[in-house]
Amino acid sequence: MTIKFVKIGLLAFLATTLTFTSCKKSDDAQPNATQEQQAVESASYSERTFESTMDIGEQSMDATGMQARPSANGGLELETEPFPSGGSCATITQILTPAGSTLNTATGRQVTIDFTPQGCLGGDGRTRKGKIFINFQRPSSATGNQNPFNVIDRVVYITFGTGNDAHFVDGVRVEGVHKTTVLANTFIPTSTANISLGLTRVHRIEVGGINTNGVISGSARLTFPDNTTHEWNADRTRRVSATIENSSVAGFVPNIVRQSIQVRVWGVQNGKTRQNNTYSAVTADTDAERLWFKMCNLAAAGTTALPRLTPVQGKITISGSNRPVVVLDYGTGTCDNQYTATVLGQTFNLTF
Repeated sequence: MTIKFVKIGLLAFLATTLTFTSCKKSDDAQPNATQEQQAVESASYSERTFESTMDIGEQSMDATGMQARPSANGGLELETEPFPSGGSCATITQILTPAGSTLNTATGRQVTIDFTPQGCLGGDGRTRKGKIFINFQRPSSATGNQNPFNVIDRVVYITFGTGNDAHFVDGVRVEGVHKTTVLANTFIPTSTANISLGLTRVHRIEVGGINTNGVISGSARLTFPDNTTHEWNADRTRRVSATIENSSVAGFVPNIVRQSIQVRVWGVQNGKTRQNNTYSAVTADTDAERLWFKMCNLAAAGTTALPRLTPVQGKITISGSNRPVVVLDYGTGTCDNQYTATVLGQTFNLTF
């Protein structure tokens, strides 16, 4: 993702303003205009990259073949199926959790999403290659919905391939651990025929670099083609709502209406930019500030990209030592690629 600064330019404004506002500080303590731009770019890029990881994980586990496991061997099936949302070449495979994992039990499962070493152009217009791994304890029911994202207190770990299986998004390598703890899950009928239902999932999302017996620490890492890295960790709440269509048969496998998905996110994140400057950011748990993602089709004319989860509302407040606070504002719910940055009383329009 490229951040474009419109108007007179955030960087130019900061460089000019900080010349006057920081003259009483020592050279070492003076805010740096470039650091603000770096923090804005890093926070926004990480937000969209790791949100898309969670979305892909949910898509894979919502796939009909991944949910329905009423087989004679206790529900285990070595299965590979296409994953169109990840691109025409992507596949999903489910196996027993490999030996050595703390989840290597009778119900332990590992789902692999393989985008191949060559890569796939996904429905969201981003090219991914390598593998993503999803590890969890399978729900105990032998029939019906086997999706761990739907089971309260279930924990799901998403990790990324290494070596020849290293995972890249648009040429940027993604490393780290993405832990999901299911806090709540509800199915609410929205029609008298019980053919259409509402789904709400609430998850705690922890992103870091190391998983030590379920404790996430350190930072995830994004490595860019020029070998610079951005480190990022987060501890946030994520609420998903969507419409479900089903046959109203006992043990149904719900079919989520992709276009209906909406996501709210709030909590804290910390990062280190590609230029080695640290920052912290927070999204408050209020209606005005929670990040709101919904399905938007922002494809350019003549292209075939599918609707994808896009931030359309909410705020991220970014701060750092001896630096001015920057507030990112994603708007009021309109599907577009616009957001703003406000710093030192001035607001600038940006696009992603």
